[in-house]
Amino acid sequence: VLIAIFSALVLWALKIDNWLGIWGSIMIGLVVGIAIGKVTEYYTSFEFKPVKFIAENATTGPATVIISGIGVGMNALLSKSLGEGNREKVNHTAGNGILLTAIAVVVFMLFGIFGSHPYYAMQSDVAETVEGGAAYTAICCIFTLGIFVEILGEKLLQASGRSIYTLFTQGLGAIVNIILDPIFIFGLGMGVKGAALATILTVTTIISLLIVFRLTKGKVKIV
Repeated sequence: VLIAIFSALVLWALKIDNWLGIWGSIMIGLVVGIAIGKVTEYYTSFEFKPVKFIAENATTGPATVIISGIGVGMNALLSKSLGEGNREKVNHTAGNGILLTAIAVVVFMLFGIFGSHPYYAMQSDVAETVEGGAAYTAICCIFTLGIFVEILGEKLLQASGRSIYTLFTQGLGAIVNIILDPIFIFGLGMGVKGAALATILTVTTIISLLIVFRLTKGKVKIV
């Protein structure tokens, strides 16, 4: 407000031609700058949902941080591109997201196969902890493609204005996981490996639902 008043007084006092138009340009610049700042703050401040989402995923390890980071970034750019009606940029953004996902999937699969056991062996001397942790991590990393596809699929739905459908996918995922966990862990006596397999099957169920929503309701076409 002070800048608006001060700039108007200065331009008027200097008797600049078309000072009102220049002042209007200054005001538009200020408003646009504030808007950009607010949007940037939404996607970078710890007080808002995108950063909280990434932070919550950090509690389960670096893999989910990378997954959620790619998803949030792609969601922001896709939303902007869809709002502009720039279909080419939409497809380009989605393609880049898929490429990054593919690279990350390969890295985590290799870690799951070759690195999970050495990693846990460095963290603990307790055999049960090492074996259980390595088994769970190996299964989740080897099948990490499903986890990536799940998160990116939900972000695509959100970016295309279909956020309501992510409530169905997440709700169904929670129900399936609640049912499968005790079956695999206790019923089949698989322990930690059972928990990992239950997670993978849950993700597979969510992906199936995402595909249904994509084929019937999606707006983003990836070419």
